[in-house]
Formats: sequence, structure tokens, C-alpha cells
Amino acid sequence: MVGTVVLDQSGRVFAQRRSPDMRLFLNCWGITGGHVQPGASLLNALAREVEEETGWHLHSVRRLLGITTWTGDDGAGEQHEADCLVEVDGDLDHPLPGVVQAHLLRLVRPR
Repeated sequence: MVGTVVLDQSGRVFAQRRSPDMRLFLNCWGITGGHVQPGASLLNALAREVEEETGWHLHSVRRLLGITTWTGDDGAGEQHEADCLVEVDGDLDHPLPGVVQAHLLRLVRPR
């Protein structure tokens, strides 16, 4: 699994609300991401997921944020997810029409 924290030039992060028809995390807010197809690299999976879910193109990977292991309630077993901070080419205020709901969130650093 891969996850992308999409950052814009103003330091805002893209978040989308998942469809109520999804297998996991339905109606939850989250980041773009999904499965790594057999034989694909993490970079290819990041680019594919960004484009499939938003219509944007991966411009750069700024850094690996971490790798998380989790188990969902869909029966797929243990999952390993690599989450990356990325920049994209595209209008972050206008993802694909199929995105249920989206927001750009301002990141605030704790004092």
C-alpha cells in the first residue's frame, strides 16, 4: 500500500472524503493512496494512485513520512503502507469530478 500527502505551494495538504461504497474507511477523511500492483515500484504506485484518484500528475516525492502496518476489517489481513509527502502538477482546488468531497487543509506546527 502507498499513501500520498499532497502538498501545495502554500503549504496546504489535500484531504478527500472516501465514498460510502468503499470496502474500508467508508465516509472517512483521508489521503490519496492504494495498493501497489505486482511488479510495480512504490514510485509507480504513488504516481498511479495520485492520477487515478485526483487526475493530477506526480511531480516529486519530497520524503518518505513512514511505513505503517495495519489490519482492516475487510478480511485482507495485515497491510504495510508507505506514506510519502508529494508535490503534484494540477489544480489542487479542482480534483476529478468523482471525488466525493475534498478540502485543502492548512498545516499548523505546534509551539
